[in-house]
Amino acid sequence: MTVKLVQSVRDAEGKAEAVMREARQKARQSIKEAELRAAAIVQDAELEAEKRAGELVGRKQEEARREAEPLVQKQREEIARLKLLAESNLSGAVTMITERIVKFYGHS
Repeated sequence: MTVKLVQSVRDAEGKAEAVMREARQKARQSIKEAELRAAAIVQDAELEAEKRAGELVGRKQEEARREAEPLVQKQREEIARLKLLAESNLSGAVTMITERIVKFYGHS
């Protein structure tokens, strides 16, 4: 009876060890699968963040362009005004320079 009891205890211990090994293996596998899922979630989140950042940059660039357009137009108008002013003064400047040259050299 004692031998049977000892053998029964050994069998139970062997089964318990097998169950523990299997449980550890399943736990390692579960951890590995969770790590893979977590990596996929992180990758998806990074892609989504990049997409949103690109969209945000695009919107902000368009917004900046719209805000700058009146300023650019105002500067273009100022350039055109200054060109017209310079052109209108050109003939007077040429006449004045010509008169000074003529007076300097004494020719009439």
